[in-house]
Amino acid sequence: MSRRTVLVVGGGGLLLAGLPRGSSVLASFVQEAEPTLRLDLLRREDMLKLHYDFYNLQVSHASDPPTLVAVDGTRQSLVVVRFDSQHLMEETTFVSTQGGSPPPPEALPAPGEVLTKAVEPSRIAFLVPPTVKALPYTEDGLLDWSGWVMRVVPVLAEGAQQAPTGLQTDLRLVDWLHLTPEQVASWAHVRHPVDAGGRTELWHTRLAARDERGRPDPFRGPNPVRAVAADDVPADTKFKSLIGYGGNRDVPKRLVSQSNAVEPVKAELLLLSAQGSSVELAGEWGGDLPIAQWRHRSSLGRDNYVRVEERGFLFPYGHRAVLVTETERQIMPDGAAHLIQRAYVRVQQPVKEYSENAFPFTSVRILLAATPNLAPVPEKIPARKPGEPPTSEARTFWVQYLPEGSADPIADRRDIPFPMAATDWAGNRVEFTAFLAFVHVEDAYAGDALAELRAVFGADRYGPGDLGARRTHALGGQEVAFAPPAGGNPAARTAPAEGSTVLPTAAMYLSSAAGDPAGPWRWLAEPNFVPRMLAAEVRLPSVETLVGKEVTAAIGYDPDYVAGSFERVKGEAFARVQRTVAQVGELVLKLATPGATLPTGGEVAAQFGSVVANVGGVASPDLVIGGLSRALGPLSGPAEVVTDIVRNGRFDPKKFFAEGAKLLGGISIGDLIGGVDPVDPTKPIRLDLDSGPRIVTTRVHPGGDVTKPPEAVSTTVDWTPRLPSGLTAGVFWPKTDDGRTASLTLHGETRTALGDGATTYVMTGDLRDFALELVKGDDPVLSFVKLTFRRFAFEARDNAKPNIHVELAGVAFKGPLDFVNTLQRFLVSSGRGPAIDVQPVGISAGWTLAIPDVAIGVFTLQHLAFSAALHLPFDGGPARARFAFCSREQPFTLTVSLFGGGGFFALAVGADGFEMLEAAIEFGGSVAFNLGVASGGVSVLAGIYFKLELTDGRELVTLTGYLRANGQLSVLGLITISAEFYLGLSYTSEGNRVEGEASLTVEIDILFFHKSVTLRVHKSFAGPSTALTDGRAAAAPPKFGDLMGRDDWHTYCDAFAA
Repeated sequence: MSRRTVLVVGGGGLLLAGLPRGSSVLASFVQEAEPTLRLDLLRREDMLKLHYDFYNLQVSHASDPPTLVAVDGTRQSLVVVRFDSQHLMEETTFVSTQGGSPPPPEALPAPGEVLTKAVEPSRIAFLVPPTVKALPYTEDGLLDWSGWVMRVVPVLAEGAQQAPTGLQTDLRLVDWLHLTPEQVASWAHVRHPVDAGGRTELWHTRLAARDERGRPDPFRGPNPVRAVAADDVPADTKFKSLIGYGGNRDVPKRLVSQSNAVEPVKAELLLLSAQGSSVELAGEWGGDLPIAQWRHRSSLGRDNYVRVEERGFLFPYGHRAVLVTETERQIMPDGAAHLIQRAYVRVQQPVKEYSENAFPFTSVRILLAATPNLAPVPEKIPARKPGEPPTSEARTFWVQYLPEGSADPIADRRDIPFPMAATDWAGNRVEFTAFLAFVHVEDAYAGDALAELRAVFGADRYGPGDLGARRTHALGGQEVAFAPPAGGNPAARTAPAEGSTVLPTAAMYLSSAAGDPAGPWRWLAEPNFVPRMLAAEVRLPSVETLVGKEVTAAIGYDPDYVAGSFERVKGEAFARVQRTVAQVGELVLKLATPGATLPTGGEVAAQFGSVVANVGGVASPDLVIGGLSRALGPLSGPAEVVTDIVRNGRFDPKKFFAEGAKLLGGISIGDLIGGVDPVDPTKPIRLDLDSGPRIVTTRVHPGGDVTKPPEAVSTTVDWTPRLPSGLTAGVFWPKTDDGRTASLTLHGETRTALGDGATTYVMTGDLRDFALELVKGDDPVLSFVKLTFRRFAFEARDNAKPNIHVELAGVAFKGPLDFVNTLQRFLVSSGRGPAIDVQPVGISAGWTLAIPDVAIGVFTLQHLAFSAALHLPFDGGPARARFAFCSREQPFTLTVSLFGGGGFFALAVGADGFEMLEAAIEFGGSVAFNLGVASGGVSVLAGIYFKLELTDGRELVTLTGYLRANGQLSVLGLITISAEFYLGLSYTSEGNRVEGEASLTVEIDILFFHKSVTLRVHKSFAGPSTALTDGRAAAAPPKFGDLMGRDDWHTYCDAFAA
């Protein structure tokens, strides 16, 4: 206030200079007591109606006109002007209809049944300083308040409230609140009735600021007003225009706190009259205060529009938002004007940025500016103090709506889907919908509501029943970069290896983490929660390309990566892989728990089907995917192996590769590149990450320009392991007899065009300078053959014939087959090598050596042959070798005079061990005679066949012995009689079964007549199970009823009935 204003006001009769704003000294001047004088000022023309109470003042007629003088000059004097009730509280009707449509008639109170209640009267208290000796006691004098100074409630401390005393200004103009203007404000009104056109204006007084001369100016504004107290609001109140959504009855008290401790409410209009008050109030507060905005308009004591905005955040993403509760008077079709209330959430912060390693998005944008009208009854998240029961209020709740035509406001409410657009670590846009909760700002830092939300979204809640729609984002296969991509230089327009962290994602599951409650959350106006990814269901394109089918998995962030990004982990590993979300949730939780036992068995098996075919079966590096690396692609092995990789950068190959990971189909890759630590033989050797396969997927941009849209996706697999120097798995020699060291190189690239989806590929496999010793190279008895290869290479391209290159350096027979080396040397000296045959199913290399017949007198040896063959299938099966002396189809024959016999022998072995052995031999004799008129002959043969094979890990044995005798007699060539007798007995280990068969066949030929009759009998016997049958009981022999049906039996009987 300027000095001139002080002088003007002092000249008006009251001195302001000694009355500081909010001075508490004033209260001691006057004790609340009965007024010394009362006066009702009424005027019929303009409905003026004021009630004056004078304290320590009395009428003096010592002058004309009379004046008011102090009763006791040593005491403070007051003038209190009282108004009848200025405001009518009115029942509100909450609506959740959309599109501005009016509520149904049945939702509204019937005309005349709307609940109303008049608030208590208002009053304005004026202070009469001791320096003022007299006040004019006239109508004009009593209506001239321009020089009077109000007595108000002093400014309150934060959170406090003080109800005005009877001798302080108390304006009851809205529901539940006690308002007071600033002490230096004044009131502007006319002192005489104002007539215009035969009508008289309603008398009213308006709160006004003072001009430079200290006079009230109604056009200066707005005027500050404070709420100094709030009445207790009943829980079942119908008067809700100043009650927050969900029954939040704290709104009036928060307005008291904020308008005192922070900033007063601005009154564009504050008018009092005999018909009620008219106000236009506006309050706005920043920071983390609960109430962001309050707008209030009323006319002649009836509310027209009330708007309360409560500050909060949207869980779990943390966007700032406000809960808007609007109450507006609307005229219904029947002409009645009701107070209609609705609520909605308005997003204040559309985009929020993140830097969490445990979250795939760097920013998330909410594409919805404001929600539809909220459901009338929210699904609240109770906010309560420890030890107190939940209240019926809901200031933190799930954002829901009520569909049109719903009958049950609780059972039928639905979560509002918020459209979201996120940006991942590679800059990709990812769109999805999310169900969000509104967390009131007072619950956003600590308390039961936040604790309950974080518990529901906890990292330890990963079971199927814990992952509802509120924690699930369906992404529909969109590509998401779960970590910053490697490499790339935007300035040079070079593309990063974004495929190393980018995965097509079906769904993402959320969790939530908290910061320090005492941290900078409030200062930054940020909530004390951040979103995190619990798990995601993804596809592994780099693995899919290699296995030839879709591979799905659940991934979760590695805790070491979360704690320290790529600087803390080895091999740039960032995620763990399991088959299900529950498994990856358990694994990540155990990884974050010191000393916890890590679960096993949840890894994703990757059997490299197509890559095995495309590299000609040279290698099948089957993996069990347990992690993901930005640099290496999929990481193989159980949790402990991936942990060793993440923390130490090394791995145990025996655990890194799956049991099905084979070289040449039968040699364990884990055994091949594994071994024991040379320093500590009790521990397995641990290799650097470079010894494992590297699988990387990248996007291909035209000309490598990352500013242009990608045109294809490329997946490459590269593997060049370091091979050991000694015999591995008893079969594989990683060196040759001339000292050369073996090497293995695999490379493949598959490119898929993003336009038409066309796929091209090139796969190469090259294994050099190695030898295979079958069946077991470290056992002299079981070592049969050693095959030495200079090179085994394979190249396959799409739409092209595979290119196969095999260089077989030599074949050396060992052990029982050592005698064949002479024949092998003959093959080499003769210049004949193996014949190579490439088929779609594999490659075969083999040869057959026929030995000339030998005849010495009555001794004859015929049909001798030796054969050897090697088959390498393209489906990843083990390499097979077969060695045979003669064959079943063409056995050798040996005759000495009238006695003879024959047989064959065959052995099949593979890179995975023994496969099959079979042999047969038969012997007998024959004699013939010719008497001229009659001729004939008799022969008898007996034989034995033996077969031992390994099938599914079980040894199966077949042993057969037989006797065959036949005779023939011919008379003059007209009559011929022949007979053949066969008797066979077979044993089969499968089922532990013995079968016997005997038959007699007699044939008669007389001229053109021929007749043949065979009598046959077959018996089968099943014995007890033995170890050879793998513990399975043999099947019982078939019964008569199993072979003969009922209808067939009746037909058979009917044939003899006649």
